[in-house]
Amino acid sequence: MNIISLKKNQGGFSIIEAMVGAIILAVVVVALTRLQTNMLADSGESRNKTHALNMANEKLEEMRSFSRYDLYQGISGGNDSVSAQGATLNRSWTVSDQGGYLLASVTVGWTDSRGDSQSVELTSFINESDPVRSGKVLLAGVTGGGTGSSPGGGAGGNPGGDTGGDSGDTGDGDAPGGEDGGSAGDGDGDTGSDDSSSGGGASSEPALEFTSYAMCENTICTVDKGKSFNIDFELGVGSMLLNVTHDGADSVEIGITTVKVGAPSGNKKEFTVVFEFKDSAGVISSRTLSFKTG
Repeated sequence: MNIISLKKNQGGFSIIEAMVGAIILAVVVVALTRLQTNMLADSGESRNKTHALNMANEKLEEMRSFSRYDLYQGISGGNDSVSAQGATLNRSWTVSDQGGYLLASVTVGWTDSRGDSQSVELTSFINESDPVRSGKVLLAGVTGGGTGSSPGGGAGGNPGGDTGGDSGDTGDGDAPGGEDGGSAGDGDGDTGSDDSSSGGGASSEPALEFTSYAMCENTICTVDKGKSFNIDFELGVGSMLLNVTHDGADSVEIGITTVKVGAPSGNKKEFTVVFEFKDSAGVISSRTLSFKTG
């Protein structure tokens, strides 16, 4: 009796295995496509946010750049829009009189690629001043040193005359201190101009004082990533905060004595916050605080 043994062919793939492989490949392709789409959308939104911040800052600079007092009085609210990166950026600004200065707030909003509403806002103060009259006051301060009016600049019949030397020369000895008028006037005329309270001397009070994070001017301070923190400051008499800018931070919001800073996400992200201000003499300066996320 002959027994025939048959062996089945074990090579190749079955149709079920092929279908499973095709499904896995399709899932991977869809995931990669979605990831690329999200990356492109995030990049576009980052550009829109940068553009929006620039638009807000440009409007604040425009409102601060008045050259006459009547232009300062004409500063008012408004709105406009600009198209960029496939989105329409709508800018609006409000101005309120705070008594001696204006509080200006600029908001830029848009709808992102996902249909969500986004916005950025910058706030600043605009000092009430007449540029023409400020120029005259500054000129008077510069030239006032040569006409000291304090006692000791001159002597004799007219203490503290127009100039120390002239008053001393005309002292006749009849008025108090007349006998010493000539020598006192000749010797101390310059001193009178230096010590005069109206001679244009600068105040020793600092124009800007940090009441928090002051040490960050000399060292890099560590703050929490992705969180906001407040920088407190005080302005000297006659000083004015012009602007606060940042390099690397998410945002800054300017208040009367506080600036709120949004720290970036991620570890060891370094960024700076720059305060630009004008002192009572009209000199514009800036101070920089340095930070990093921990």
